[in-house]
Amino acid sequence: QLRDASSLDIAQQAQHCLMRYCSNTTLVYFLRTMPPSMTIEAAQEHDRLIASAFHRIVGSEAGSPAQCERALRQARLPVKLGGLGLTSMAAIRRAAWVGTWALVWTPLRQLHAPFRAVDITAES
Repeated sequence: QLRDASSLDIAQQAQHCLMRYCSNTTLVYFLRTMPPSMTIEAAQEHDRLIASAFHRIVGSEAGSPAQCERALRQARLPVKLGGLGLTSMAAIRRAAWVGTWALVWTPLRQLHAPFRAVDITAES
């Protein structure tokens, strides 16, 4: 909680910005560099903490469970789709892992001869 937030006219917006640009990106490095099976618990805990902070900031804790879930689903949408950009880390952990392999596969094949014959795009 921001101690001086109550004295700011834009306290709620400042809290949202901090949550979106700082807290919501901290886990991405680990999602990209560790297998999804190793990151599920951390991603779920991160999502729970972000959801709790979101509900506290907007005051939606008093709503019904269904209303809270709807508000959180909308907050998780990208900003251009009317959300707050609070991406669920549990939802993107597999894509983050695959994205890293897609990014490094070509250089890895160039640097390590045994991988040159491996085609990860071929159907098995």
